[in-house]
Amino acid sequence: MMFVILLLFALLVLTGGLIASLLRLGEDVSPLGHAPLAFSLGTASVGLLALLVHILGGGLQCVGYAFVGLATGLAALCIARKVQERGTLRQPTHRTLELRLPDLIVLALAAVSVISAAWSGPWLSHTADGFLHITAARRLVVTDQVLNRGIYYPVEPEGLDPVTGTWHTVLALLSTFSRRDVVDLWFHLPPLFAPLQVLAFYAFAVSILKQRSSGALATAISFLAEEPLDFRMSAQPNRVAFVLVWMALTLGVACLNRGEKVHLAAAALLAVVIASIHFFFFELLVLLLAAYAGWRFLLCLARRSFRDGELARLTLLIAALLTGALVVLYRLVSAQYVSSPSFLATWRNAIYIAREYFILDPRLLLPGVLSVNALAYALSPFLAPDAVKGKRAAGYLAANLALVPLVIFNPLVLHFLMGKTPDISIRRLVFYMPPSSLVLAYVLSSWMAAFRFRPARGLRRRWATAQGALAVLTAVALLFIAGRGLYDLYSPISHYRYSMAVSRSSRLDPNEGLYGFINRRLPPGAVILSDPDTSYHIAGLTGRYVVTVKASHQEWMYEVTNGPRSRRQVMAVLDRSVGLMSTASILHEYGVQYVVADVTAYGVEDLGPWRKFARLPHLFRLVYADPEARIYEVHLESLAQVLLEQEPPRLWHGVPSSPAGKTPLASFALSGEVVEAGEGFVIYTRWMHPPPVALGQDVTIHLVGLRSGNRFSAEYRWDNGRAPQRAASGDVEAAYPLFTPADTTIDLYAVSLSLEVDGVPHRVPLGTVQVQATYQAEGFSGLTRTAGTRGCYRAMLPGWSTLPGRYVEGWAVGTSDTDVTIWHELAPIPPGDYVVELHVYVQRETVNAVEVRLNDRSEIASWSDSGTVGLQVVQLAMRDVPGGGEIAITARSCDPAEVIIDEVVIRPMSDQLPAFGTGDR
Repeated sequence: MMFVILLLFALLVLTGGLIASLLRLGEDVSPLGHAPLAFSLGTASVGLLALLVHILGGGLQCVGYAFVGLATGLAALCIARKVQERGTLRQPTHRTLELRLPDLIVLALAAVSVISAAWSGPWLSHTADGFLHITAARRLVVTDQVLNRGIYYPVEPEGLDPVTGTWHTVLALLSTFSRRDVVDLWFHLPPLFAPLQVLAFYAFAVSILKQRSSGALATAISFLAEEPLDFRMSAQPNRVAFVLVWMALTLGVACLNRGEKVHLAAAALLAVVIASIHFFFFELLVLLLAAYAGWRFLLCLARRSFRDGELARLTLLIAALLTGALVVLYRLVSAQYVSSPSFLATWRNAIYIAREYFILDPRLLLPGVLSVNALAYALSPFLAPDAVKGKRAAGYLAANLALVPLVIFNPLVLHFLMGKTPDISIRRLVFYMPPSSLVLAYVLSSWMAAFRFRPARGLRRRWATAQGALAVLTAVALLFIAGRGLYDLYSPISHYRYSMAVSRSSRLDPNEGLYGFINRRLPPGAVILSDPDTSYHIAGLTGRYVVTVKASHQEWMYEVTNGPRSRRQVMAVLDRSVGLMSTASILHEYGVQYVVADVTAYGVEDLGPWRKFARLPHLFRLVYADPEARIYEVHLESLAQVLLEQEPPRLWHGVPSSPAGKTPLASFALSGEVVEAGEGFVIYTRWMHPPPVALGQDVTIHLVGLRSGNRFSAEYRWDNGRAPQRAASGDVEAAYPLFTPADTTIDLYAVSLSLEVDGVPHRVPLGTVQVQATYQAEGFSGLTRTAGTRGCYRAMLPGWSTLPGRYVEGWAVGTSDTDVTIWHELAPIPPGDYVVELHVYVQRETVNAVEVRLNDRSEIASWSDSGTVGLQVVQLAMRDVPGGGEIAITARSCDPAEVIIDEVVIRPMSDQLPAFGTGDR
């Protein structure tokens, strides 16, 4: 298998090498940069073909065949060129591969990276991010799609998923043509990609620093001190995108040097594909050059002259790279992009300095006094003299080094970005821009050069000697940082939470235990419900469909529309305190076939799922068990029987007389008067002895909205829930569980049963039920995107803002302001009377009031500390509400503490008597 993967990978690199040869791009790249350049161009060709085939409506295999055709055509062109060159009088010039000591050092580091990546393997433990990428690539293989629409669930959205891209297409092609699962590829790819990362960085370092020795030093600092030989995530899109970013910058520097259009076009090509792989790295590529362009512009202003050829070529290069923005725009439009509250709700590391304005914690930039970042910023003043003189490397590094604090310590910029981008983008900016190793290599190289060529005497000699001493001290510090990092990662006795020992020992095995059983025994299209973390692992390691995953790796549109709700639902299924019908409603909504209860997952053991499912053996059949997890097969067809056995009704109603005559229905009962939209309730029946209807007779349950006219129905066997042999003996009880759709209109519904007896139709009224809907407060519109929610900082937040689980389980919203409003769109409700319930958190010695507007009807709800602090329910009766589809809440009193709301419930008011006379039995 490894040979096939190597062969396919070689084809990818060879195709890129043919492109580089035809365009003669290798002449301006260091010798060791040829391999990553070929890989980048090969990946770019697949990426462009994928975008083209997707637009034309083709499938994944079309991309593969088109790539093979492209590779064949490129090979034919190269052979034709060689033949043509040999036929001329002038023989082609061949550059000799000249390797110097720095090149050999980097080659040795690349070889070590292969060994490290092969030994450490991929990061597939409980802390890994790779399950998303594995699942996305496998979904492309299964569906023959080119770009991902869905990832985890059977139902796919209409648009593209914006968090995946063409690297998943590459992985899917490798999986398709090697006939191996993506998980198998994931284990074999790190040793192939690790040396490419090393060589790509070295190629850019040499191009910007202009010395191989400085480039080798920067590469050693980067891969020994910044990221000490950690290649566990080499196959992930962000790492692959880095290779393309370094090569695009290398071609960009060549364009600045020579101004040739071929370098400009190649850099633009890589920018387009980078944008199709990972949005952030396209932003990073543009920002790295834009910051330098800004510095050149400031120099021109200072000199009062804009005759700067470097700035002109740089502007043209940035304009060419911005063609990648078209891909970003296309993918966002196709994805029907909407900002996700879960992704944008809270920025970490925020420190408020004034109302609405904040900066980020300096420790984000400098996590420790002795770190590569701290050393780079400490030595950054030494870049200034060369940067002012207009030297490219110094100006590039100084501009990019300055950009980060200008963003994270600028409250105006952060205020503008809040709500428009997740905080992870800012954190990545801090981590990746620019590589601190380049700054340290530049300064150390200049110091060592100054010391080596120091004058014979005088002040300049003393300064050169001091520079040499500083270089030694910096080198010692870097050695210490590298040694500490390598110890933390590789020592078997290290207590570092992300050490190699931890990732290797906790790596999840797709062939053993829980995941091995799922792979071997459960059908490929099975829908599995589990907690969000375990579901994430199941999707990655087995390819089965799941109900939900954790917010950080969720499908974007699914997170916007159903993410928080689905996570509450799966935990409700595992919770032994949640009722049978609520559990069954969730299983029915998602078509769940299996439930996995892993008690080692966060928060699961305290819910007691094993005890819950043990009480319901007919509904949940145990098919797998180990000391940590169990798998249950769901049998919803047994739900009626379980309901009759475990939750029989206490109160039965007599059947009113029918105009059509006497029916065989003796009495009935409803499981409740209120049902949540998307959940279910039960109609219980008793049939006369002996039943005068033939076995197998169908009955139909009807629900009709008294105000909206909305209606739906479901059919059942009349003896649903009882075995036929018992039904034949008479006195038959049956149960009809009815699940309401999630978008059911809030209304009062009349319930009735219809059947035929001897050809005569009967319709029996059974009463009314109220269908209500619950809305989580954090899902309302009009919330301030908070950049920190702790302590006194909350008083500086304007309007309503999200609130983490200090007061309630999950999220809530709160405000200390008055006359500020949040709102939520509803499915249109008919005119009538309604009850609005506010689930609020009552604080000590407070008086709170809000104005609730349901469509155009408003009422004031107030509450205060009456000796009980904590969650309370405030009910508000709203009569004569006009039809419409919006609820709004405006804070009116926050004395002295903020208003905190967890959720809002809307249900119809029911003042009338039931539509039938009852005789209780």
